[in-house]
Amino acid sequence: MLTAYIGIGANLGARGETMRAALRRVAELSSVYVEQVSHFYETPPWGKTDQPSFLNAAARISLDGAPHELLGELQRIEHELGRVRHEHWGARTIDLDILHIEGVTYADGGLTLPHPYLTERAFVLVPLAEIAPDLMVHGQSAAAWLDAADTEGIVRARELSEPYPVELIAACDEEGGIGRAGQLLTDCPEDMVHFFKETPVFKWSMLTFKKVGLVDSAKYTKFFKKQFQCPTFEDLRLPLVVTATNLLNGKVQYFSKGELIQPLIASSALPPYFSPVRIGDSLYCDGGLLNNFPIEPLKDRCDRIIGSFVNPLETITEKELSNSFQFMQRIYNITMDGNYNRKFKKCDYLLLHNLSNVGVLDTKKLDQAFEYGYEQTITKLADLSVS
Repeated sequence: MLTAYIGIGANLGARGETMRAALRRVAELSSVYVEQVSHFYETPPWGKTDQPSFLNAAARISLDGAPHELLGELQRIEHELGRVRHEHWGARTIDLDILHIEGVTYADGGLTLPHPYLTERAFVLVPLAEIAPDLMVHGQSAAAWLDAADTEGIVRARELSEPYPVELIAACDEEGGIGRAGQLLTDCPEDMVHFFKETPVFKWSMLTFKKVGLVDSAKYTKFFKKQFQCPTFEDLRLPLVVTATNLLNGKVQYFSKGELIQPLIASSALPPYFSPVRIGDSLYCDGGLLNNFPIEPLKDRCDRIIGSFVNPLETITEKELSNSFQFMQRIYNITMDGNYNRKFKKCDYLLLHNLSNVGVLDTKKLDQAFEYGYEQTITKLADLSVS
């Protein structure tokens, strides 16, 4: 097993998201284990200066393979993420370089190790020295090379660098965010929006006449199975806890093992609109009835708990109580408000979002809700990282 260091950079498009996507794809390589990622840094262009500024970072990986094989995989990822090579040192959507492999010197077929410009580029040395200050390159440590470099214009970016920023997710409904192939949004954040757009909320064929509720929750099984290729909780990349309400004993149930799809459907079966879901000998519905802010499963399992809440109680107008669903939602929010405030105090960090103008089943505002929530969360988590 080799220890290798990769440089990551971008100065076109959504730089941070593209870099995180690249890191996620590197992490999915069978020959690679990502050990550490530096912060992102805003850096001025180098070599060709009449272009936008860059985001740059470095990652330390364990490599079970040959350097040329890794180079080929990195170039494939660059291509998949839109890299077009048309100008030396020019602007690019993504740039992935092998900077150094400990104990390896190499110069053959387009790959030179250590990277020939490693010790000359401050935008490489700053993130590299952050994660490996004692790494020896050409007889000097990375920290020593950095001391001699011109770092003017290089500042830490207010942009989250973690490719997998969440270690454990507790969700009370399917909005907890599980992406295609059970990747928990690790492939692309748009997976959550894609799922909601592809899954009908109401169709005549899904109405139920022999069960309680208006819509037959069981008919969502085929949609969930299409989107979530992992059949069990154990198959997911990251741990997940799903909250549901047991209608027979009146208690909350936390699912984290075994079959995945039915607990997901149960957790989002909002009564009285959706029929309960049978799991074993019990019937389950939306976990939010008893616990709409489920931090309990995270206790003693995480170093820090980050809460995200989208239903702050605010004064509304009479026009906003124009139908029975709005009326029921308002009663529920008022009832639960005191419980929320008590739980907020148990979070290390709390992200409050006001999405009161987006209804629970409002499919017309999916893009608006996604864009707002994603941008706000990335910004706030970056602020926490900087502080």
